[in-house]
Amino acid sequence: MVPRSKTNGLFDYYCGRRRIILNNNTRRNYNHTMPSTGNLNLDLTTFSREGRLKEALHILLTTHSPPVNSNAYIHLLNTCIANNALSQGKQIHSFITHRGFAFATNTFFQNKVINMYVKCGTLVDARKVFDEMTARDGFSWNVIIAAYRRHGYPHEALALFHQMQQTGVQPDQFTFASILPACAKIGALEEGIVIHQCIIEIGFWPDVLVASALVDMYAKCGSVQKAKELFDKMPQRNVVSWNAMISGYVQNGVLDEAFRHFQEMPGRDMVSWNVMITGYAQNGVLDEAYRLFNEMPVRNVVSWNAMIAGYAQNGLVVKALETFKKMQLVGVKPNSTTFASILPACAKIRALYQGMDIHQSIIESAVLSDVVAVSALIDMYAKCGSIQKARELFDKMPHRNVFSWNAMIAGYAQNGILDEALTFFKTMPQRNVVSWNAMITGYAQNGVLDESLRLFEKMPLRNMVSWNAMIAAYAQHGVLSEALRLFNEMPERNVVSWTTMIAGYTRNGFVEKALEAFKQMQSAGVKPNPMTFVSILPACAKMGALEQGMNIHQRVIEYGFLSDVLITSALVDMYAKCGSIHKARELFDKMPRRNVVSWTAIIAGYAMHGFRKDALKLFALMKHSGTYPDHVSLVCVLFACSHVGLVDEGCKYFSGMSKSFCIMPTMDHYVCMVDLLGRARYLEEALNFIIKMPIKPLLVVWMCLLGACRSHKNIGLGVFIATLFFELDPQNAAPYVLLSNIYAEMGRWGDVQKVRKSMKDRGIIKIPGCSWIEVDKTVHAFSVGDRSHPQTQEIYEKLEKLSQKMKVAGYSPNSRHVLIDVEGEEKELFLCHHSEKLAIAFGLLNMSPGTTIRVVKNLRVCIDCHTATKFISNIIAREIVVRDANRFHHFKQGQCSCGDYW
Repeated sequence: MVPRSKTNGLFDYYCGRRRIILNNNTRRNYNHTMPSTGNLNLDLTTFSREGRLKEALHILLTTHSPPVNSNAYIHLLNTCIANNALSQGKQIHSFITHRGFAFATNTFFQNKVINMYVKCGTLVDARKVFDEMTARDGFSWNVIIAAYRRHGYPHEALALFHQMQQTGVQPDQFTFASILPACAKIGALEEGIVIHQCIIEIGFWPDVLVASALVDMYAKCGSVQKAKELFDKMPQRNVVSWNAMISGYVQNGVLDEAFRHFQEMPGRDMVSWNVMITGYAQNGVLDEAYRLFNEMPVRNVVSWNAMIAGYAQNGLVVKALETFKKMQLVGVKPNSTTFASILPACAKIRALYQGMDIHQSIIESAVLSDVVAVSALIDMYAKCGSIQKARELFDKMPHRNVFSWNAMIAGYAQNGILDEALTFFKTMPQRNVVSWNAMITGYAQNGVLDESLRLFEKMPLRNMVSWNAMIAAYAQHGVLSEALRLFNEMPERNVVSWTTMIAGYTRNGFVEKALEAFKQMQSAGVKPNPMTFVSILPACAKMGALEQGMNIHQRVIEYGFLSDVLITSALVDMYAKCGSIHKARELFDKMPRRNVVSWTAIIAGYAMHGFRKDALKLFALMKHSGTYPDHVSLVCVLFACSHVGLVDEGCKYFSGMSKSFCIMPTMDHYVCMVDLLGRARYLEEALNFIIKMPIKPLLVVWMCLLGACRSHKNIGLGVFIATLFFELDPQNAAPYVLLSNIYAEMGRWGDVQKVRKSMKDRGIIKIPGCSWIEVDKTVHAFSVGDRSHPQTQEIYEKLEKLSQKMKVAGYSPNSRHVLIDVEGEEKELFLCHHSEKLAIAFGLLNMSPGTTIRVVKNLRVCIDCHTATKFISNIIAREIVVRDANRFHHFKQGQCSCGDYW
């Protein structure tokens, strides 16, 4: 034994096991008392096993005769990996390199060093060692390929795999288990097929590890059928194989098959349960997700996170917050992923106070130093408009990542503080493509499209997101020619590119182009995603293209998206706006889950169709279900009251908005109230209401009152409002037309001519009336007096026959709204050729007897056409549905659903 010094106390041996107790004197004198290199080697190994890296490093760095055997250093490196001790690992590597030990260039030892750097999170240092190796074996390649794949560089992983093959090193099952997920990550199906062939040639196909990776690759690349074929052929399956198949079905939206395999799985683990819960949650099937969540034998933080994220992503922020609280109550500690899921939900609805509560939870959970959680917190504050609080958090962060910087850039940009956003963009240590896209989007959202384009053109490396962000910027601002130019120029397109163009066309009124783009997308072999259907269905709704909408409904079913609440809500909206309110209600009643969008769609549908009792009853059911209305829901309720004259009810809903639902009235609500009062002849009250508005009334508010003046022939007030309008918006044709109508109904043709001359002098053109009708999935358009249709002669002959029958039935043309001073016979001829009458005649000629005729018109239906259509419906004994600029009219047996109040 080494004699113990009373003053220095060098070593203490006890219980048959040697331990080292060091004090300051020991550390100073260790080199002079070390008995042998062999003992030092053993001591270093002992320190390593006990995790005492600091002591081991001190001994190693201060001794003059370090051990030359690699075993002690390997133990030290393993300890660094176990403790994620990168700094100590670097010191050990540097020590070995500078000492020039022979084993330092040994392939086995260098592999250990690479593995240490990879496991401790520094890919740069790992790659440097790898590149300096004079000889590499299969493990060398495997560890670096796996590292690039795990760190989110799948393209680099594939490049390394090809280099490995070129050097003659044969891949093994671990190589394939690493490289196939890289293919899956980027959807490189063709590359995966080539690797599959390589696996077969080398003879690794039956290996369960490789086969499971192949199943996963095919499934994630969208070839779920091929994944299933391989899965069925596997001679042996393990839990990884089953989870790969289940996960594949989930990611491709085939939830029924995923659940069937989940049920057939011989041994479920935590991953299996979480994959299914996540799949249901992400696809909006939250009832099923919650059912499985409750049935789980054991839950972990991933299970809770899946439910929280599912509720948050589907707009159920209250549910997400409730689940977050329950999670804490049962003792499950939230992690950074939890906060990264719940905070964006608060940001989405600008729930600042809830976000502040979560901030407190982050402090209590001791993850305030976690860069992911704090970055999500910064993003929440920024998006909730509290940019100063976001900045305070950012300034206090000891460590920041690119997401932290990007959150601040996006926050400043979204709040219109573009100078600060640009300052952050220029000063951030390292930018990524998200940084560039945040600036591009920020400029675009604030209408600075030229600056968006300048940044886009300067980007060092554009990805698909960059192109799509720029296309979306132009499309959202109606510059569709530029959006289309970029769309045509981009090197490749994905479903987001197509969906962005479809949404742009739909939003800007080019619905026919939207439908054409949808067809082209399918012809190009691009599979629609849920947002594609959410974008294209409003195009059908705007055109009243019921047959095309029904065709898209069928495609939704084929793709397995019917459980998506946004798509189903869009379908309800489409059916309602295409005149099939019964089909809309049938679909709504079958929805397994509804959100505020679903309720609003069906309430709006009934309101538009004039079924005010049903609309208000549904609103009551919505509140009873626990779904809080938003500002759009209340617009629909006020609309329903307005179009059936329920003044008292409408005023009650309006006055109770802020108190009952914490919703402050917006311009849309004020418009509805003016319309409500104006339609009910309360013109003076409507004027006083406008004057007392707490916000400056937009021109649309005055237009509502002007329309009411026209309906109730109040020339004095009408002229006053029109004059005001001419000053505020001199190029708007609507007030000129309404004022002309007022004068024409009073027979003041001189004033009519003055208004028309004023329009001509200013170059103002009245929007022509146009009507659309869909027959055999083709939409036909008609304008007043239109003679361009191939069936023009038959259409006019049909109208003439109808006119004769209508007169016999008692119809008398109402020519008060013809804005020209001509004789009665000419006025009758002019009225006979209105666009909706032409469309109805065309429908009668080309649609089967008994079929409902559905017509969409861009303007308000005139009194004469309204009266005429009632007579036609009685004569032909079939229903005619007309949707004008205000609402739906269901004509049946000589009556209209609006009760002549529109």
